[in-house]
Amino acid sequence: MEQQVTSEGRRGRGRPRADNKRRGYSVQAHNKHPGVTIAQESRVNGELVLVIRWKDPGTKKWKKADLRDAAGERVVSRNDAERYAENKSKEIQDELKRIASGGRPTDTTITWEKLIELHTEQLNTRNRSQKTVRDYQQTWRFLNMWPGRPLYPHKLTEADLEGFLRYLRSYRGKKTKALSPHSIAAVVNHLKVLLNYGRRHLSCIKLDSEVIGTALNPGKLPQTMPVALDTKELCAVLKAAKKHDKKEPDQAVFPFLAFLMITGCRRGEAERLRFSRSGNDEKESWIDFEGNRIVLWGKKTSRHRVISLSIRPRLRDLLLELRDSRDTAAEPYVFGGPLPLAIGDKREKTEDGKTGKSLKLALYEVRKKSKIKYKLKDLRSTNATYLANSDLGSNLYSLAGELGHDYAVLIKHYANHRQLAEKQRKASTVEGVLGVSI
Repeated sequence: MEQQVTSEGRRGRGRPRADNKRRGYSVQAHNKHPGVTIAQESRVNGELVLVIRWKDPGTKKWKKADLRDAAGERVVSRNDAERYAENKSKEIQDELKRIASGGRPTDTTITWEKLIELHTEQLNTRNRSQKTVRDYQQTWRFLNMWPGRPLYPHKLTEADLEGFLRYLRSYRGKKTKALSPHSIAAVVNHLKVLLNYGRRHLSCIKLDSEVIGTALNPGKLPQTMPVALDTKELCAVLKAAKKHDKKEPDQAVFPFLAFLMITGCRRGEAERLRFSRSGNDEKESWIDFEGNRIVLWGKKTSRHRVISLSIRPRLRDLLLELRDSRDTAAEPYVFGGPLPLAIGDKREKTEDGKTGKSLKLALYEVRKKSKIKYKLKDLRSTNATYLANSDLGSNLYSLAGELGHDYAVLIKHYANHRQLAEKQRKASTVEGVLGVSI
């Protein structure tokens, strides 16, 4: 007579079976994937739904995961489920080794999207500029396009990082344009910050900082030496700017280029320059006409510095003309108008919809018409080179402070790097040293 088997009865050789027996964890299964159980959860459309269960090494709590393949379909084969269980078991063993050696438990639940979201919140909390946030977002674009990206941050390996670097070097954008070495370096540096944030604050990255830095090493970039335009080239640029402003008087490219050329300030400092001090922000840059000076806040140096207008008389007259032709209450920014000038960045908007100017296309047209290949930062290096080799810049310590440069950099890259004509070397104004007329 056959024995009937019930949940409370006996079967086979009389071994009792409890209702809560964990299936899929026989001795053979334990040898294949220790610490991970394969379980039958339910049936959907007549097919088994398999899940894996494991104890999290960090929280010591049991977790389970529904098994799906790359196409999002449920895994219904026990053989396929075993492969998932073996991979998860390996992760658990690696994690236990890290914890035993003093490492922190890794959070395996955080996705790339969540990591990026939390890091962006941290950037905003620390009052990083919107330009900085957009630069990071550019890195996220490459990260999302990367075909070799692991499914979760905690699965990232050193080999993956090396693969990302190869991907950047082989990337081709519109018209098969490759990324420049400096663009690659920028993306890599942003990725390092993201990964180290995930490692320190979220514990979702297993790799340590040294491995991250070694794997994401684009190599030493060639050093670009400062460029100093000659007097004829400076005059050609200003001449082309004057012609442009006659056709487009609202853009005022000439005053902007003349200001950069004669003061040697950075582009961002000129973009946010005000006609007068508002007093609402300690990090303002403004023109002090009564004190015959320009006060600049250097974001790079995190302090103010002063540029004298007494040795720049023609520039002072030009700035006064701009002030007298404007309603400075409605347009407080010298080159931007209602809001700061934005050359390469997205323009800001006021509550009533007003925006600052963008001279990007205008500057491109002036460069094209002048037939001089230059960058805006070349005007700064030109100013430093001419002044460092003139009588006006004989006190190099004072000149370094006015330019916001390190003294050693001024000596290395600018002093004794150009032989000026005697008339220019002995000139009493910066316009005379440069040999330009505005």
